Amino acid sequence: MRIADRHDPLFVSGAGRQVDGSNLMSRVLKPAAREVGLEWVGFHTFRHTAATALFRQGWNAKQVQLALGHHSPAFTLETYVHLLPDDLPEPEFATGADDLSSSLRTSAGDVLSDLGDSSADGGADQTRLAPLV
Repeated sequence: MRIADRHDPLFVSGAGRQVDGSNLMSRVLKPAAREVGLEWVGFHTFRHTAATALFRQGWNAKQVQLALGHHSPAFTLETYVHLLPDDLPEPEFATGADDLSSSLRTSAGDVLSDLGDSSADGGADQTRLAPLV
């Protein structure tokens, strides 16, 4: 048995020759797709599926772009992502937005209190800062 070279085809026919993509489409993929009621499926469908799966696993646009060999992340997003907003996971920062907002208000209040208490002239000429809302 011969060890495969990196230039050898990945899929070969029973005779050991490179499989013709159109032949594989008509003999294997299309009949299987028809059998399960997915006549519209083609080889390119697998790229869409892969891109969607990678995004759902948390990969960012740049990572998916590199995996698919595209020229830009924008092209990847425009072409391959067919996700509804419900399908996307919540960003980690969004789940803590209320806590962050509350924390910022508390911190701002502490800073304002410190400014008022440390006035050198006893507060006669203090500059008032608007609270963060």
